[in-house]
Amino acid sequence: GPHRPPPATPKMGATRMFATAVAAAAAAAAAASSVATPAAAHGGVPHRPLGPMTSDVGTPVGDDRNTLSVGRSGALLVQDARAAEKLARFDRERIPERVVHARGVGAIGEFEALSDESALTAAGFLGGAGRKTEVFTRFSNVVPPRGSPEALRDVRGFSVKFRIPTRYGGGIWDLVGNSLDVFFIRDQITFPDLVHAVNFDPVLNVPNPNRAFDFFGALRGAATNMLTALYSDLGLPANHRTMNGHSVHAYEFVNARGKRSLVKFQWLSAQGIVNMSNEQAAAVRAEDFSHATRDLYDAINAGRFPKWDLQIQVLPQELLKPGRLPFNPLDATKFWPEDLAPFVAIGKMTLNRVPDNFFQTTEQAAFNPGAFLPGAIEPSE
Repeated sequence: GPHRPPPATPKMGATRMFATAVAAAAAAAAAASSVATPAAAHGGVPHRPLGPMTSDVGTPVGDDRNTLSVGRSGALLVQDARAAEKLARFDRERIPERVVHARGVGAIGEFEALSDESALTAAGFLGGAGRKTEVFTRFSNVVPPRGSPEALRDVRGFSVKFRIPTRYGGGIWDLVGNSLDVFFIRDQITFPDLVHAVNFDPVLNVPNPNRAFDFFGALRGAATNMLTALYSDLGLPANHRTMNGHSVHAYEFVNARGKRSLVKFQWLSAQGIVNMSNEQAAAVRAEDFSHATRDLYDAINAGRFPKWDLQIQVLPQELLKPGRLPFNPLDATKFWPEDLAPFVAIGKMTLNRVPDNFFQTTEQAAFNPGAFLPGAIEPSE
């Protein structure tokens, strides 16, 4: 049978036994980590030596092959925290797939403010040119499941998590958006119906456009702007780097004096806008299900860091009174005319690092549309 380590000597004091075990584990882990895999074994360059293996709480792991037992052939001990931790981690290697935005990829970078926006908002990271904030950005296809081809006609998710430095007030702000500047519906209560309509047919488990357009027709024209954009060239971006992002919804900026302004956000790609035809997308799907993920990673690893300018549209509070505008500025199915609210650049984002662990960094990333900066960036209503 498999080798089991002998039981601990009962005569040794608990403190001394623990210290001895930790020292032995550290020595074994260090010895194991110092061996590099020969290049001939895998056809590439040698792996760099790894650091000592540690548990989830940072303690050294010496034996990762055997569970503590009563003697060589006795019962396994429930007190073996390493075995329990390893099995528990294995049980959690899969998380439930997102209902929407399941197919996604992310990258790490930084946001740099271009100007002082303190007249509009008390958000410290926007309070002066040159102020930098770490960001994590996740791009996604909305409807297809995880593992599906990325070259499908679909809305793309474009979500950015700002980790505000403590010197600028701290906090997390999630700017959750899409690749198109409007949406299908006005009222949140119909969102589950929208998702059910565009997902696979529950009877046959195949796409059924009749179900989707039955739903869109019942909206009495509300989805017209969105469908027009989706079935234009913008519905098939060539990759994630060559598309814009939009907040879709309006937010409120609040300055230090409590003055409020309604704002919308747009990420303008410095790479330009590049789309695909249906024929080009079909050819990409035939060759590579993960072309957009590969494109993003390859660009960053080659030092061609993708960039976007963050632009805002601003509507002062006075214009929000009933009758002042010919449309409802909070209606997500409509965009704001640029002659009424021109775009102004306030910052730029550069993605410059690929995550070390896709599951840990990207799949477990949670973006919360309700994660605001109270007193600085707030919901519109």
